Amino acid sequence: MDDLEAAFQWIANLRKKYSPNNDIWNLRRDWENIKEGLLAQFNDDSYVFCHLERYEFEDQTISLWSSRDMLALKLLSQALGQRMAKYIPQSCCHVKNHGGLKKAVRQTYEALPEYEYVMRSDVQGYYASICFDVLMGIIKSYVTHPVLLTLIDKAGCRTETRGGIFRDYNKRGIPKGSLLSHLLGAIALMPLDQEMGRIKDVFYARFMDNWVVLTESKTDLRKVIKLTHQVVNSQKLHLHPIKTFGAVLDN
Repeated sequence: MDDLEAAFQWIANLRKKYSPNNDIWNLRRDWENIKEGLLAQFNDDSYVFCHLERYEFEDQTISLWSSRDMLALKLLSQALGQRMAKYIPQSCCHVKNHGGLKKAVRQTYEALPEYEYVMRSDVQGYYASICFDVLMGIIKSYVTHPVLLTLIDKAGCRTETRGGIFRDYNKRGIPKGSLLSHLLGAIALMPLDQEMGRIKDVFYARFMDNWVVLTESKTDLRKVIKLTHQVVNSQKLHLHPIKTFGAVLDN
């Protein structure tokens, strides 16, 4: 219950400036009457996620979870994060306690003088292209808690609506905008982190789906490029054709 109360305070504060018509106000009003029932649903995996409202703008697409679902995703991200923390490599910089973007940039800058070659890449349409089966396969190799696995699967296989048209997402694509999505984005490319970590004498850092690899020789660069394609293809993802390149460093 302490975790649930903390998650409620988080979403109440996050949406305190939302429209008077937003469902956060219903959640706040009814909280004392529904919280025990919610906790029971989370613990016996009977909780059901609502459909998401999808908003498309010129520069981005946003899928908005209900306030109750955001609370559930907060709890899921905490539970999954606790179980995955010791397995996600430190080279994945965007997860909690891994240093963030500043660390990734600083370490890369400091490593540049020691290397001759660079490969930089990211995944094309990363969030939208993550395959549920592959992602859950990675998670299940570390997490065995049946209720947690079921709820994560429910959050991934969802329904979104825009203008009265409903669309089911059962195979591919996770929405942006929740702490769970942030964590899943780290987990989906863990195989790449692990493979790069096994190569000697290279530098590797990743922030979500953007990563850089520094090598001392052209032979190592070729090895990195080949391995990158193998791992990304195995995850049923695609490298961005424009943002992927290998080059000689001008030190």
